[in-house]
Amino acid sequence: MNSSHIFLHIIISLMIISGCSCITCYKCSNRAQLDDYDPDCGMPDYSGATVQCDDCTSCRTEIYLDGDVYRVGWKGSVEDECIYYSDSTECYCTTDLCNLDLCDQC
Repeated sequence: MNSSHIFLHIIISLMIISGCSCITCYKCSNRAQLDDYDPDCGMPDYSGATVQCDDCTSCRTEIYLDGDVYRVGWKGSVEDECIYYSDSTECYCTTDLCNLDLCDQC
């Protein structure tokens, strides 16, 4: 076995031992000025663009009062499933592709 194979096996072993955290989430916005623009992002049961976030712990959906929606992976810790702001509601979930709805649980 050459050194690159040994290194690869070590990396894979470390990932298994450390419990590599990653999650796949929907990633989009129905705000036309953003790079991840998708006009369908604001639809319930969205099933468009995804992102695998290797260091995320949850998926997030943010719904603004003006109807704009933003979906993405989230790296920070979240104590509440729903967070309410004056101009938006954020909801978080912890399974792959769980941010497909419009924070129905909130």
